[in-house]
Amino acid sequence: MPRHICITGASGFLGSHIVEQLLRHDCTIDALLRRPTAHLQRLAARHGQLRLHVVDLAQPGACNTLFSDCDTVIHCAASVTNNARPGSRQWHETLKMNVNGTQNVIEGIQQSAGVHTFVHTSSMAAILSPDTPADHVFSEADWNHASLETSDPYWYSKTAAERLVTDAFQPWPCEPRVVCINPSVIIGPVLDPRHAATSIAILNDLHTGKTPACPDLNFHFVDVRDLAELHVRAALDKDIEGRFIVPGHEASMLELAAMIKRRFPDSKAPQRRAPDWLMYVSALFNPRLSRRYLQQNLGVRRAFDDRRTRRTFQLDYRPLEYSVAETLESLSTSSP
Repeated sequence: MPRHICITGASGFLGSHIVEQLLRHDCTIDALLRRPTAHLQRLAARHGQLRLHVVDLAQPGACNTLFSDCDTVIHCAASVTNNARPGSRQWHETLKMNVNGTQNVIEGIQQSAGVHTFVHTSSMAAILSPDTPADHVFSEADWNHASLETSDPYWYSKTAAERLVTDAFQPWPCEPRVVCINPSVIIGPVLDPRHAATSIAILNDLHTGKTPACPDLNFHFVDVRDLAELHVRAALDKDIEGRFIVPGHEASMLELAAMIKRRFPDSKAPQRRAPDWLMYVSALFNPRLSRRYLQQNLGVRRAFDDRRTRRTFQLDYRPLEYSVAETLESLSTSSP
């Protein structure tokens, strides 16, 4: 059983939860991050087996010496953006971090003979293609085939990053053992105030009334604690290998708003749907929306076959309404 684990993106929303769970398994942890958080600094002060390293993964050779003492690498560092404008600084940084950063992690693993397990956090963005028929049921066999020109840079870069992993370590089974985990939208309790700017902003914007009416959008959500547990299981169980989709629970924006209102009666969560034409007008002024995104997602419901994930990990997702409530409760109690 691996006991010395190097994790990238350790200060992020998912990475912080993975670190906490690894500590419960008494692992030695080298945590790679762009900047420390107070949460990780407190953990490191209490647990001598947790060491923090400030690293820019996008720099060539960034990982070449960091993995020398590790037997397992968990790579969950990523730049997450929404509809970055083509050619913008954010657009370039997303591609650089997600593609170049993953390539540098792969090269670091290949140069470290002691690494025998690699867990890569991918995304549903690497699964979904906008031109797929409406009745298609997505599984681990699917890939996003959209080009950079026709895709969001996050969706493209997460696909390209996972392709780098599968190309570098083929055929499976191989050495090192490789697990790719493809989650949907991640929600759950935040461990640091910075995490409020992640995907959970969808819930907070509804709760605070920043989203005044519910677009006809549907999402799949997975609790960060369930996802962190999958990563730890994948790292510690030598019989787990391959690609696993983790869709979680589906809900529309209107259904989410109703859940929020039930748990928080004073919430400003809207209880009416926004007409599609209004969403297209809003996209002109909202940098988090684009006409392309709305065309591909308004009114669309997607189905997933996650039987392999459920069977392998004996997974039972937390109830969505509890995850939504605990996410919002954590936002109200966290402070900078």
